[in-house]
Amino acid sequence: MRRHEDAGFDRVLVAHSSAMPDGFVVTDQILSWTTTLKGLLAHRPGFTAPTIAARQFATLDAFHPGRVALHVITGGNDADQARLPHMGLRCSDRRHFRS
Repeated sequence: MRRHEDAGFDRVLVAHSSAMPDGFVVTDQILSWTTTLKGLLAHRPGFTAPTIAARQFATLDAFHPGRVALHVITGGNDADQARLPHMGLRCSDRRHFRS
């Protein structure tokens, strides 16, 4: 990430997938190892309770003031959706309801 920062990038997207490590932890690591780089954290509603997600985001912002932004997504492809079924919404046509 330091190379991104040194190259002049101002923000990096931390994607969300059911097959990837937790984005809040990854974002914290990125921001801890850089000084000016900002994080754009992808978040999928329904996977984490809204109050928990808000607390996680507020904690990141407290440790890294002004350096984290939230990108709310409805989900990935159908295979990704099927790995983490929640509220019975697996079909891509219904996942938008959750958001």
